Amino acid sequence: MSPTQEKRFLAVVLRRVDQANGGWLAKGWALSAIWLALVFTSTIAFAISGLLPAWGSALLFVVLGVVYSQLYFRVFAARGWPILRQHINRESLAARLGELGP
Repeated sequence: MSPTQEKRFLAVVLRRVDQANGGWLAKGWALSAIWLALVFTSTIAFAISGLLPAWGSALLFVVLGVVYSQLYFRVFAARGWPILRQHINRESLAARLGELGP
């Protein structure tokens, strides 16, 4: 990992350690809202699939699946962050970030 990438990564981790909560993705309603959005967009995609060629319709549903999978992963990562946060040494991160310079 280059020093620039390491610096960027450590800055993000340090920022996440300093945050009080996991953000809106860590809320209990986030997964339900994402699921409802998926159902809504899938219904619209199914309704317009007759207007698209077969490959376009397939591509649309693949993109919806990838987006849903990414959001699903992020929800559970955000929910697990408070558990992980207590095991991260903030001082060590800040010291290494200081070694890498501005």
